[in-house]
Amino acid sequence: MTKNENQHAVRWQKLHVHEVRHSHAPERVLALAIACAALFAGCGGSPDETSAPASSASSQMTKVAAIDLAQVADGTYTGESSENDEYGHGKLSITVQDHKITAATYFGIDKEGVMKGADYGKASDNPGAYKKAQTAVQANATYAQELVKRQQPADVDAISGATISYQQFQEACGKAFAAAK
Repeated sequence: MTKNENQHAVRWQKLHVHEVRHSHAPERVLALAIACAALFAGCGGSPDETSAPASSASSQMTKVAAIDLAQVADGTYTGESSENDEYGHGKLSITVQDHKITAATYFGIDKEGVMKGADYGKASDNPGAYKKAQTAVQANATYAQELVKRQQPADVDAISGATISYQQFQEACGKAFAAAK
């Protein structure tokens, strides 16, 4: 092989190696695009009872400021959240004794004015709606239990699948403690 032929062969080899290395570039770009789409797929949606995971939901929601229980007289205080056109509202009752929250009950009232219970969500045509609705009903009881345990509304964390109930719980807490002053 002559010197020219040898140089030509070396250039062709380098070019061929370059083409082989980069021949999968379109597949890599497509794979990256699919991965990005999957990553961001859960970022949108409508604001319903299951719209946000607890961790991000609680960081985006307004929580009640710290309550100075030393300033709260013994008694039972109630608070009610604003009405949500689709999901109703929440009602809270808090009992304070010796400057501690000793009892709390929190429950939801649907848009027809009926207390949310075991049948809440059954009437929906959506098969998953009942399960989602019951997640919110169960979370309501948990929010009240956590309030007694933690003694501060802001220390009660949102439960995934019950973010609207959580917002209503926080609002009802604020109104109950405002009445306690």
